[in-house]
Amino acid sequence: MQLHKWLSDENRSFDDGLILLREFRISDVKINTVISLKGTKTAVRKMIEWLTLVSMNKPAVKQIYYSKNAEVKALDDTWRRSYKTAHHIHQTVLKNEKASEAILGEAALKILDLFEKEVDPIWKDLKEFDSTGKLPELHFNTPKKETSIQDKIKRLNNLRTYISKFSKNIAKSDDIIKWKAERDQLQNELDVI
Repeated sequence: MQLHKWLSDENRSFDDGLILLREFRISDVKINTVISLKGTKTAVRKMIEWLTLVSMNKPAVKQIYYSKNAEVKALDDTWRRSYKTAHHIHQTVLKNEKASEAILGEAALKILDLFEKEVDPIWKDLKEFDSTGKLPELHFNTPKKETSIQDKIKRLNNLRTYISKFSKNIAKSDDIIKWKAERDQLQNELDVI
């Protein structure tokens, strides 16, 4: 039984609610209380209240919830590894008073890179999972499909068009930077071929 599905269902099952209470290790006292109130609105209301708290916060309970879904667990493990790496760099390099500015700058960029490319995108995917009970269709661990040469050439031409069309548009300056980086990457890939 999926927690978010049960919470959003208007005709939620008492028995499924009990299963969820046990899955998320809600105390036996609370479980026995709702069992004794079975058939009343109060029992279901209390189940909703406790399970809503579970779905919103409680990191330890979230870990149990994530461990029931292999894809989510893999995402959770990945961001935690990257976060630990960033934390290690912070503790060992950035807090080292003897480190040169070049080493400090390199370490800071590595931390930013870890957050930008791994931690933040995964947090975004997990936030989606927390609110809807499903991962986005294309999430961090979605295998990247191989792009054909024709697709790369087409994308390269589109990027060139975007860059020239919006070059004077200040609102698109961030996009232009990304497009130029992608253009350069594609150009390098096509030059190798």
